[in-house]
Amino acid sequence: MRPWEIVESEELLRRDPWVAVHRDRLVLPSGNTADYFRVDLPDYAMVVPFTRTGTVVLVEGYRPGYNRVALGPPGGMLDRGEEPLSAARRELLEETGYVSDDWKFHGAFTVDGNRGCGRMHLFSCRGARRESDVKLDPGEALSVVELMREDLILALADGRVAGLAELASLATVLLGESSR
Repeated sequence: MRPWEIVESEELLRRDPWVAVHRDRLVLPSGNTADYFRVDLPDYAMVVPFTRTGTVVLVEGYRPGYNRVALGPPGGMLDRGEEPLSAARRELLEETGYVSDDWKFHGAFTVDGNRGCGRMHLFSCRGARRESDVKLDPGEALSVVELMREDLILALADGRVAGLAELASLATVLLGESSR
């Protein structure tokens, strides 16, 4: 199967560095055309950190997109020209005060295959340890939470993790850890 051909693209909205929205007119395999809407969001890194005692370090805070408080792994946007691992290390330190020397890359994933919506670079780390105070951005209000694996699985099951990217990240890493 070939990629569909984009015959026209129009930018509908741009708010740098946060979002751009495009309307793409595509030629389908049938020869018909259809409009698809693409949302360009910046790449971001997400990290699932394990402490030396085996707890998982998460952050809890209000998420405007869900309109509720939720748990999730630390993470955030890559700065211009920043490598994903550097962003993961930076976000872990800023949001939790933790650092690690043992990192694993799990892959880069597009959040929504039809609309785009950002690419997540997923990492985990072992031996995470508290090294400094939290240094949140002005628009952040987060608290650090450590959960044992069993409690994290309960949090996944009872909806305390509200975002699909966060849930998929935690599940991907936990499944990978159980096969070690």
